[in-house]
Amino acid sequence: MYHVSGLKYDCANDLMVIPSYTEEGVVYLNLIPTFYPGIYINMKYTGSLRGTEAAEIPVKREHFIFYPATKDEKSDGVPPGYYHYLIEKQVSLLCKYSSSISDRNGQKSFVEDEAKFYLQKDGKLSRVRRVSNYLDAFPRWKDTINTFVEEHKINTLLTLDRGDNEKLIEFINIISTR
Repeated sequence: MYHVSGLKYDCANDLMVIPSYTEEGVVYLNLIPTFYPGIYINMKYTGSLRGTEAAEIPVKREHFIFYPATKDEKSDGVPPGYYHYLIEKQVSLLCKYSSSISDRNGQKSFVEDEAKFYLQKDGKLSRVRRVSNYLDAFPRWKDTINTFVEEHKINTLLTLDRGDNEKLIEFINIISTR
């Protein structure tokens, strides 16, 4: 693990960058994952206590990892890049954020695209959009998952949101340890 002061994530280009201070100013250097495969990011958000004292308050720890994606995974819609661990267990849930820069009438703006969710099982990622993706990934527990989905009123036709994905992953981790 590397501790770097000033580490930033360039989500428009899906790269980690660090500032390099030169006589000409600040230049951001890319941490290209193929050259630095061991890099992962642990971020700790800090704040001040009551807005007056400069005290560090740990709020939440986030874990991101660069995932290279195999040729088969790329063809299944798993792009290489940085992924955010939402649940890190035997069966994990990761999220891929993407952004773009929109140029309308000469006005550039930063646009966040919809987050995409991925299931990590046996070290491999697969995109999850609907309940059917979970049923395909865990055919052994098809009936159990369907019962859980009905009891928790999870829509089987719509794209799953973060909350429903988290419920399903937590449930799958419980039944997989039985």
